[in-house]
Amino acid sequence: MAYRLYDVQDYDETNQVPPPAAAAAATFRYQTHEAPVNVTLANRRILSIPPTVNLPPGVNDTTVIDLRLVMRQAETDLSWVEFDAQITLQEMKDRLMLELGINVSKTTLHRELDKRVLTYKTVHYEPLQMNDPSFKDKRVEYVVAFRELMGQGKIPIWIDGTNFNLFTCRTKARSRRGTRAVVVRGGTQKGKNLHVIGAMSSANFFFCTHKRGAYKHQDANLWLRDMLRAATQHFGRLDDIVVIADNAPCHSRLEQVFEEAEFDSATLLRLSSYSPMFNPIENLWSEFKAHVKTHLRERLAAFMGPPPDGLTREEFRMQYLEHVAQEVIQGMLS
Repeated sequence: MAYRLYDVQDYDETNQVPPPAAAAAATFRYQTHEAPVNVTLANRRILSIPPTVNLPPGVNDTTVIDLRLVMRQAETDLSWVEFDAQITLQEMKDRLMLELGINVSKTTLHRELDKRVLTYKTVHYEPLQMNDPSFKDKRVEYVVAFRELMGQGKIPIWIDGTNFNLFTCRTKARSRRGTRAVVVRGGTQKGKNLHVIGAMSSANFFFCTHKRGAYKHQDANLWLRDMLRAATQHFGRLDDIVVIADNAPCHSRLEQVFEEAEFDSATLLRLSSYSPMFNPIENLWSEFKAHVKTHLRERLAAFMGPPPDGLTREEFRMQYLEHVAQEVIQGMLS
């Protein structure tokens, strides 16, 4: 069985060797007029090219691995990636050799995956039960309840919280090839978290505060009362207000606040479990943390030095985190 070398895109029935420009693309395959093709045999054969044919630059009569032929038959490596998104190029290279007898470089694998728009990125973890049918039904129930309240002219206020500490920073950076991207950390211990709790509405209402340390249900209820009072000043009354909250542990007793006479005219709507996509304030926290990371990086020297007299290092750095949080909050309000 004779095999000739052709470019995938430029092959035609005349069996002409592709031009140098196409050959330089290095996307070649074995082509035979006999079917079926034995992949293992094809990958081990020496190309049989008539000596009268002038080969383009960079092409010789050595054995060419036909990775494209393998992918066309079974899309092997693509199925591996779809089954296990964290599989490495080295693991794919080893499996191709063990299971199919094909030896390819990691560079070739990377290019083939890139052509299929499979990029390498930071992993986003999801809970195992996130897409359980019962939780999907709860999302439907939430959407139905939300649309009904919007039909009544209610004004939604979404609430949520986030936190950060001295170790809050971007996980990716740039450096020259072959060198590590080294970033100095602001201390050997991250210290306590600074919690930031906020509320936002599509009606130009925004309320945000921060708190040191743990954030429990007593703290959440106190914050909710302050937020509802601020909403009363902004909207004039609470009759048309619906507060939308998730099921975080600190939000477990929010109903107690709405049972009080001062706030019983407002409505509480619970988000369905594992549904952050329904809470637009999550986008606000992404922007908030981006600014915090920038401030902490640009002002690293401000809290790396000795603390002022009368302050411990921990207190000094905590005050600095509060200053950064307040500065970012004021920037969002302006």
